[in-house]
Amino acid sequence: MTEDVYYARVYAYALSLFKVHQWGKSIERKINIASRIYDMLYREIANKRTELLEVIIVILIAIEIVLFIIGKG
Repeated sequence: MTEDVYYARVYAYALSLFKVHQWGKSIERKINIASRIYDMLYREIANKRTELLEVIIVILIAIEIVLFIIGKG
């Protein structure tokens, strides 16, 4: 902000005219929404990855059991 009173008033009027504060709040709200969506999607992907790894482990254990039984027989 400038120390000149006239320019300070013009600046304040411009802020008011262009609704800078409302615009800033709107942008913050949209960023928060995008952040929450990102967090939700990240957790969902992490859960799916964990499930896939669990299935792979179960399959590997089953293969090991089958190979053990075939080797004994």
